This record gives sequence, C-alpha cells and structure tokens, in this order.
Amino acid sequence: MINLTGVIFDGANLKNANFSGFNLSNTSFKKANLQGANLENCNLANVDLTDANLEDINLTGVKKEEGRRKREEV
Repeated sequence: MINLTGVIFDGANLKNANFSGFNLSNTSFKKANLQGANLENCNLANVDLTDANLEDINLTGVKKEEGRRKREEV
C-alpha cells in the first residue's frame, strides 16, 4: 500500500488519477478535481473533500465511515 498520509492536494487537477489501494488518511483534497479518479480500496480516514469535484469517482471497497465529505456553507 502506497502511503500518502497527510498530503495536501488542495486545488489540484487529479482528473482520472489512480489511487487504488493507497493510504490517503488525513489527506486534503479541498477544491481538487477528482473527476473519474480511482479510489478503490483506499484508506480515506479523515480525508477532507470540501468542494472537491467527485463526479464519476470509483469508491469500490471503501467503507462508508472511512471518508468524510463536508461542504462549507456560504
């Protein structure tokens, strides 16, 4: 498992990125473009996906309680 714990991807263009099986715990994807990204079997504990583009992402094998998606109210 590739470990990217705590990496900050805020605002990054990660369209169609392949993170399959990665440890992404405590990672930030605020306002990142994750359209079509593969997050299959990832550790998404405490991931921040605030305002990220999550269109067509693959979350196969990710437990619901491992990730969180929050959206700031304007």
